[in-house]
Amino acid sequence: MDDMNQPLRELFDKIDAAELRAMDDRCEEESLNLDFKRMDPSGEPSGDDKKNLREAISGYANAAGGIILWGVESKAPEDRRDRSRFHGLVPVKDGDRAVVRFHELTATATQPPVSGVVHKAIPVEGGFVVKTFVPASEGGPHRTNEEKGQYFRRDADAFRPMQHHEIADMFGRRARPRLELFRSPLHRPRGQYRAGCLAEIIVGITNVGRGIARFPRLVLTPEGGCADTHRWGLNGNGGTGLPQDVVRERSPVIAFTGGADNIIHPGQTLEITKIGLLPIPGAPLNRCTIAYTIHAEGASAVSDSLNFTELDFNAMP
Repeated sequence: MDDMNQPLRELFDKIDAAELRAMDDRCEEESLNLDFKRMDPSGEPSGDDKKNLREAISGYANAAGGIILWGVESKAPEDRRDRSRFHGLVPVKDGDRAVVRFHELTATATQPPVSGVVHKAIPVEGGFVVKTFVPASEGGPHRTNEEKGQYFRRDADAFRPMQHHEIADMFGRRARPRLELFRSPLHRPRGQYRAGCLAEIIVGITNVGRGIARFPRLVLTPEGGCADTHRWGLNGNGGTGLPQDVVRERSPVIAFTGGADNIIHPGQTLEITKIGLLPIPGAPLNRCTIAYTIHAEGASAVSDSLNFTELDFNAMP
């Protein structure tokens, strides 16, 4: 689960019969992320239930995500100056059937489909309440999948059709990669490739975003020549995760650049090279600082540094 949807999913998981009673006691309001719906008491979704499901999945996925509680009566104040509130339960007799049918309907509720939608039944007195979690989506916009399908969005406590400029804006957005440096723990040299090597470490790129990282590039700049690539590479035969750039002689820069065939999928880590950490001549303590920059098509550049001290080297297993 990604960071954006995690808090809402945790709230969804906590909703049980006791929490439903607490919502009833405090007359819980509908909100940007919470909606109450009645449904056919048999557990077989009616035509209106299917329509409500399509609109809710579209509306929440195109906004900030949300939770629907099916089998809850809501009531608005007569002056309608406040939002609708929890007004008791109208339980569903067959919660398992409702969950199965909702899962079946979810697959075709929107175009494109929304991934990560969850339905669960909560046992209550007299039957079940069904809870539905819809994550916010970066793969949209999502329209209801029907002859005259519409794009919906959740605003305040209601689902509304989206305006043309909102739809155009969402089509202009694309899932983007977000990159971080991967580094393995320091370990002692295994078969020294260079005299005086203090430690070895593997570095690479992790994609923690939602889009595919294309044309990745990693640039390392060791301070004072405190690091160099391992002559035997990652696999013992000189192999690296990306092709190494040819740089001018005596340049401190170590760079690796991928082409069209080098991609990093969301959640994937690409190990690129093994480097050896070396003592800096004349330095009073063993230390090493390696500045790095990571690039990829469609991703923001990331720049930072790795810093190792004598304490890090002494702590190696």
